[in-house]
Amino acid sequence: NLVPCPSTPKPTASPSIQHSTCSYLSDSDGELDAEGVINVIMVGSAFNRDNEAFVLEATKIFDHMEEFPPLNSTDIDRLNILMVTKDLGDFCYFNCGDIPRLLCCDTSKAAELADECGSGIIREILVIHNDP
Repeated sequence: NLVPCPSTPKPTASPSIQHSTCSYLSDSDGELDAEGVINVIMVGSAFNRDNEAFVLEATKIFDHMEEFPPLNSTDIDRLNILMVTKDLGDFCYFNCGDIPRLLCCDTSKAAELADECGSGIIREILVIHNDP
């Protein structure tokens, strides 16, 4: 059993999604803040308010994740996969650290988008950058 550090903040999210811009691709009975639940939240950069394109891309990535046992939320009860359709524009760029293929993103904007699903929850943020 894992014991949380004393400084670990207690989740403040309710067990349900906070905003209409956040939706489940898969869920563990809708509990975002239950003990042991991991939330992977997909957010978009540079989709220029094209929610349909973002949802299509997020769904493709989700479908691909399901092919790998460690990421298959269908078989993992404590894994939620969510996406946020709110748009904050283009907040990522290539050539980070002078490495042409390295993508850097403004983490505060990614976190702001992920907060649409509730704050204080255990989460990993996956930024999907639209680069034509």
